[in-house]
Amino acid sequence: MQPKTTASTDNIYKFYALTGLLSTITLVVLFFQLTEEYNSRVFDRYVKASVLEGIRAPTLEQKVTLQVIDRQSDLDASNKQFYSITLGVLIGWSLLAMIVGFWQWHTKIQPLHNEINRHELIKLKHEIVRLKKGANPF
Repeated sequence: MQPKTTASTDNIYKFYALTGLLSTITLVVLFFQLTEEYNSRVFDRYVKASVLEGIRAPTLEQKVTLQVIDRQSDLDASNKQFYSITLGVLIGWSLLAMIVGFWQWHTKIQPLHNEINRHELIKLKHEIVRLKKGANPF
């Protein structure tokens, strides 16, 4: 039996790369969902506000509803800005982790795997030559 020398395939760089990739995809999807939800809410408020503003003599309840709609619009805009900045920062960190992970994996781990495979190939070629030179038992 011959000992097998292998480089670890589970390493921290692979973890960084794959976690960064997965979180980047997830965060981008969340960003698009946030934008779509915000746009939907803006459209709904616009329709309600248009109806309420079209009334010539609005009641007190309708005036209050219009003020609430305006306040909701301000809050949603503020929340969207906060969530967008937060998601942008998280996407940036995810991209950084992904790039660093793939780069380190490619430059540190993969050359080691290539060298081990090259030496194993050379070793196998030498064994084949030695077996061909030796007596064939069949």
